[in-house]
Amino acid sequence: MKAVDNQQQLNITVISRMISLLYTVSQYFGKGAQLLQRSAAFCSILSFSRRIAWAILAFSFVASIGAPSIFAQESAYRSLRTDRAYMRTAPGLDKPVRWVYRQRGLPLLSLNEVDRWWHVRDWQGEEGWVHSSQLSSLRTAIVVADEVSLLSEPSDDASEVAILRYQVVVELRGCGIEWCEGGVRLPDGGQVGGWVRRVGLWGIQAGEIIE
Repeated sequence: MKAVDNQQQLNITVISRMISLLYTVSQYFGKGAQLLQRSAAFCSILSFSRRIAWAILAFSFVASIGAPSIFAQESAYRSLRTDRAYMRTAPGLDKPVRWVYRQRGLPLLSLNEVDRWWHVRDWQGEEGWVHSSQLSSLRTAIVVADEVSLLSEPSDDASEVAILRYQVVVELRGCGIEWCEGGVRLPDGGQVGGWVRRVGLWGIQAGEIIE
């Protein structure tokens, strides 16, 4: 009987140790599972953060290269309202005058605005600041070729109305892909109108359609 009791005690001890070992193993794998879950969650957050970072980077890159805008924007071109206008080196009436313009309707490319002063660029690439009171939203263009033909119709076969020389200002009525309709003021106060190829004009954005 004693030998049987000892055998039973040994079996109980072995079973207890096995239960203890199994419990320890289960605890270990339980923590491991939690660790894996946390790691997976962290990786998911990291992946999402990376996606956001890439999206911000891509947006910044597109904005920096000036990709075509999908939002409606006011035209970047303006024209001179008066026969005499001043381009200054900085915004302010006390700033030095850089250029004096003596041609009403001259188109200028507006870059940005500060307190009603526009940072602008002319057709020759000169930049400076012009007060908004001297600018108009009237769309015009300036002839940058030696000369262009003003035609009665948007066709090279149309009759010639006038020949426009370098730096003549054209008041735009509309522009298509290749042709612009406009008028030119005459010294006597009259105006002559017609069609001119836009390739010889400055004051229109690439691909811009004016209706």
